Amino acid sequence: MNIQYDLKARIYSNYYFGRQSISWIACSLGRRIISLERRLRVIRIWPPAIGSEEEGTVSEVSKKLVFYLGSFRPQIEYVRSSIAGLEIVRLDSFGSVSAVEIRDSELQHFKAGAEYRVLWKVGRVRRLPFRLRDYIVDESKEVAVVNEYIRLAGDVICPNGPPKTSEFMPSPVRFGSCAVLGTGPSSEFFINEAGSFDVWIGANAIVLDEELWRKKPPYAICMMDPYIFSPIKSLENVRSMLAKILGETGAIFLTTVELFPMVVRHFNSEVTRKCFFIRSTPTDGGLTQWGRSGRTLNIPRFGNVLCDMMLPVASTISNAITLYGCDGRPPTNAGFFPQANRFVKHEKSLGMELAQHYPSAFFINEFSRIDLHTRYIVTRCMRMGAKMKIRMSSWNKGLALLTIVSSF
Repeated sequence: MNIQYDLKARIYSNYYFGRQSISWIACSLGRRIISLERRLRVIRIWPPAIGSEEEGTVSEVSKKLVFYLGSFRPQIEYVRSSIAGLEIVRLDSFGSVSAVEIRDSELQHFKAGAEYRVLWKVGRVRRLPFRLRDYIVDESKEVAVVNEYIRLAGDVICPNGPPKTSEFMPSPVRFGSCAVLGTGPSSEFFINEAGSFDVWIGANAIVLDEELWRKKPPYAICMMDPYIFSPIKSLENVRSMLAKILGETGAIFLTTVELFPMVVRHFNSEVTRKCFFIRSTPTDGGLTQWGRSGRTLNIPRFGNVLCDMMLPVASTISNAITLYGCDGRPPTNAGFFPQANRFVKHEKSLGMELAQHYPSAFFINEFSRIDLHTRYIVTRCMRMGAKMKIRMSSWNKGLALLTIVSSF
């Protein structure tokens, strides 16, 4: 704004001194600066939507952008067909919608003139040089789409990047015993056995069990699935209960650094100060690495919350670890992981929504990788001195080394 003000002052000064040519140059430069400012804060959806069906798809993309960016969103624009030809639809940061006609000759400028460019149909994109701030949200590639929306949110909400992470949790204290809770059937036992443990760590939908966490608050809640912060209706309650736990107990929240912008977008400062962000390896397929001090933890970018977060954290704070809720049948094409009774209602509705995003065989194809990676993590925990048990046997072959305990 100071540059623009200075330019205006120069224009008036030059005018009164008869230097109209210099004034004209300054005025032109001022308009370019203003134009550049506006361009940098616009998200443009490409290619144009032709017909009502495509317009409906692009409209859904714009709604998802509104969800992921919240109050941080800049103006969103896309091109659609109209009776007169083509028009630009603009959704400003206050939610107002407007439309103006655009000539075919102006499409090239529209396509190239935004810092953030969202590509909703890759098959129709031709001769478009790839840029760092291009985001592919093609619905035919839905498994990766959530990550692209979150990447965009990170670039908009945190233009200077996420916080640097030097340690993954605050000065860890050693405890005599620690329970690790999933939401499988054996987690039902824990509410009566919680007194046998000094602390416990949970993940994902475990936050819905208010009776449990009010009876014994968790030490930490872990989440690393990007879908936790997606528009899926069934996950709204998970986020609200997570905020409730962090606001009303001493629990901390552990997630990946890639999800930092979503934490900022969804939670207030009182909640975010209890959130800690774990570094991920720069490439997929890396192995989880951590030390006993709790100062470092590096995990695969899209990993498994049990292997890559819960067990490393548990082995950092205790040498006596017992797993609950990791048991039952494996997921099949007909459904997802088995759940304890108190989570069945939530998981049923969630499963129906997730089925629209994940291929039916997604988990089945991951079995061998999860088994092998779990075995590596368990072996590493044991070499660090952890004694590990499991409440009931698991479908995960990587947990076959653990002793099954019948009661506490």
